[in-house]
Amino acid sequence: MNVVFGIILLSACGGGSSSSGVVIGPTSSEPSQFASGFGDELNQDIRAVTSDSGNNIIIVGHAEGDVDFGGGTVNSADDNIFVAKFDSSGTHLWSRVISGSGNDAAGDVAVDSNDNILVSGAFGTQINFGASGDELNTVGAQDMFVAKLDGNNGAHIWSFSAGGAAASATFPAAIAISPFDDSVVVAGTFSGSGINLGGGALPIVGGSQVFLARFLNSNAIHQFSASYGNANDQDVAGVAVDSLGNIVLAGSFFGSIDLGGDALTTNGGTFNDAYLARFDSVGVHLTSAAYGGTGSDVATGVAIDSNDIIVLSGLFFNSTDFGGGALSTQVINTANFYIARFNSTQTHLFSQRYGGLTGTGPQGRLKVAIDLTNDDMILAGNYTGSVSFGGDLFSTAGTDLDIVLARLASNGTHISSTSYGDDSDQLLRDVAVSGTPRYLLAGYFDGEIDLGVSSISGISSMDNDAYLISLAP
Repeated sequence: MNVVFGIILLSACGGGSSSSGVVIGPTSSEPSQFASGFGDELNQDIRAVTSDSGNNIIIVGHAEGDVDFGGGTVNSADDNIFVAKFDSSGTHLWSRVISGSGNDAAGDVAVDSNDNILVSGAFGTQINFGASGDELNTVGAQDMFVAKLDGNNGAHIWSFSAGGAAASATFPAAIAISPFDDSVVVAGTFSGSGINLGGGALPIVGGSQVFLARFLNSNAIHQFSASYGNANDQDVAGVAVDSLGNIVLAGSFFGSIDLGGDALTTNGGTFNDAYLARFDSVGVHLTSAAYGGTGSDVATGVAIDSNDIIVLSGLFFNSTDFGGGALSTQVINTANFYIARFNSTQTHLFSQRYGGLTGTGPQGRLKVAIDLTNDDMILAGNYTGSVSFGGDLFSTAGTDLDIVLARLASNGTHISSTSYGDDSDQLLRDVAVSGTPRYLLAGYFDGEIDLGVSSISGISSMDNDAYLISLAP
């Protein structure tokens, strides 16, 4: 059985209202506000969302069963990757399921200056984005891929894969397009054995290590690649590129990590810290720093505004410091969200914490996107208990995860915020801003996402369905 849930037109709330949405109806002046769910009795998950120059929306994720994005049912026998494109009002343009012979997972998606689509992810055994002869085969247990697709119809342009020895795993968590030269920047992690991304073997030291690489857009030719890590596990939260082609990498680490400058060490002893690093277009280290305190500190998102200001988002426990003084949670041993802003040379400009008074507070991730019409910060994440971004204090409908969405000015001033959910889990995977602007939220949910006077309902009480929401400021 398959289902595509109907489009629900809605308007985002401003001024910190705790109401989640208002149905406005299909008007010509506001065609691009909608909410849609996709799925059947098995799991579907949207991992990333972006938009192109025409404000069309692109999603990537994975599906276990049948799913209909609006163009007819597509079947996924295993965990297969899907790519789908919609116009700004949510009307289906095209969709593809990329069938493989193992379990596959999408990592991220980006759009280049010609509106072609770049997808990163991982696969087991074999995957094919094109015709016969275009197959990619694993070297390790799980290899990474990067694929370039025609934005008009999803047709294969090029793809490549990389991996290590038989027991190794490689996952490209983040992909970005350079606004300077349209090159493709990929970051992620690998474990088990070294990998070769085209510039020679990157060795494995011990745990899960970070890799960073850049490729030409036209033909995927390798430009540079590097790895960073130690005997412990490290991860990648995101990658972004500024107007000069400099690369910004963010993530979390334990123990120590050398990103090309002085070695960074964690402050919390047995806890993770966040890292932020800058490299030039050929991978030469520019700046790097670690941020942490007495508990665990995790980076979960990074973005760059129109003035090349870097915005880092994440979570911390107890206390942390980004260069502007200590930030402390209101409740001991619970997490708070944070936002930190740095100039183009990584000098601290602003940092602030956001949390609640009850429950376990923020959990999972806080993603950030920039509204380039005014450089407002659009934040979306998950929480249990309560949370506030400077407006109303929101509380979850039950004990599971709800979604919170906030809009802050570039100086951190609260503009608007709202919360969505019910008594089951709603997981936020990604947030993006299209050009009109519209705020795009994507992920998966169980039960319902309550939008105030309307809701998206899942088909299965056992597994998750995917959602895509477009909101006006």
